[in-house]
Amino acid sequence: MENNMHYRNVTLSTRVSAAQKAEYVKLAGKFNISISDWALTLIEHHKNGYETIGDPTPKEVKLDREIQLKNKQIQKLKAQRDTTDEYALNMQQRSNKAIHDRDESNYALKEALVEVEKYKSRLKIAESLIGTERPKETNNKSIITPISVGITTILALVIFGNKIR
Repeated sequence: MENNMHYRNVTLSTRVSAAQKAEYVKLAGKFNISISDWALTLIEHHKNGYETIGDPTPKEVKLDREIQLKNKQIQKLKAQRDTTDEYALNMQQRSNKAIHDRDESNYALKEALVEVEKYKSRLKIAESLIGTERPKETNNKSIITPISVGITTILALVIFGNKIR
C-alpha cells in the first residue's frame, strides 16, 4: 500500500453548474491542461492557505498604508488650502477697502478743490464790484512809541531822583 501513496489513482469530485464547468474547461484549456490537472494545481497551491483566504497580502497591506498616508496628506492640504484661501480672502478685502478709501479721499479732495475755485471766482466778482483790489499792506512804523517810552523814562528819573536826594 505504501507504493500506491504516490500514484494519482484516487478521485476527488465536486458538483458545479454547467456554466461553471464551461468556465473551468476554458481556463484549463488556456494552459493546455485537463480540468482535473487545473483543479489539482489550484488545490496544491492553496492547500495551506485556506485560513488566509480573504486576508490581505503584504503588498495589499503596504498599499493600504500608503493610501491612508495619502488621505491624511490630502486632509492636511485641504486644511492648509482653506486657511490659505481665508487669508487670501482677508487680504483681498483689505485691499478692496484701501482702494475704496483712497477713491473716497480723492473724491473729497476734488470736491474741496472745486469749492476753492468757486470761492476764488466769487472773490474776484466781489472785488470787481467794489472796484478795488485787495488793500495793500502799509509798512508804517510808528516813531511815537519809542519816543514816548524815552520821555517817560526821563520823567521818572527826574521825579524819583529828586525824592531820593
